[in-house]
Amino acid sequence: MAMIQRRVKPPRGRSESTLRKSMLTQLILQGSIGVLVFSSLLLNEDSGGFRIASVVLFVVWLVAGTTYVAQFRALGSWRTLPVLPGEETLWGTVASRIRPAGGVGLSGQFSMSTHRLRYQPGLISRLRGAPAEEWAAESLQAVTVTPGNGRAFASGRWVVVERVTGDPVTFLTGEPRAVADDIERALTQAQQ
Repeated sequence: MAMIQRRVKPPRGRSESTLRKSMLTQLILQGSIGVLVFSSLLLNEDSGGFRIASVVLFVVWLVAGTTYVAQFRALGSWRTLPVLPGEETLWGTVASRIRPAGGVGLSGQFSMSTHRLRYQPGLISRLRGAPAEEWAAESLQAVTVTPGNGRAFASGRWVVVERVTGDPVTFLTGEPRAVADDIERALTQAQQ
């Protein structure tokens, strides 16, 4: 029997593949540890406050795991963003938008097409008042990776997309170098 394989358009970039692999590893590791720990706690015959605390912790772990699975599934969600006639989506990721004035990151989808770089805020970011933003591809210049400031997101690095005029587009991701390389590649395609 021949297997039909659906092609993902555009194909996964290095950054998406790397993020998927690291998130899947974390998901499997946290799931395995959680199952081992909570199964032994729940099977314990002791009753009282310790058993209630175990159930509460299990529910918290289950909700956190469900959220993590949703984040994993959201990695390719940028492919569903609508495009204009004649526009082709080249790349995308899920990351946190860092405003020029700083502050906490606003999570959402970034996508690069032949015409523009877009940011679509996620649900929580929309509730916090984050607007959708876009920047014309011809206004984008260089892409750099800058170390974090050491206060917030100490281990994170910022991906900075310089613009001809105005503030740069800055966002935080778990794979900054791969994301920067993918954006450079997409910029080259968009500006040809």
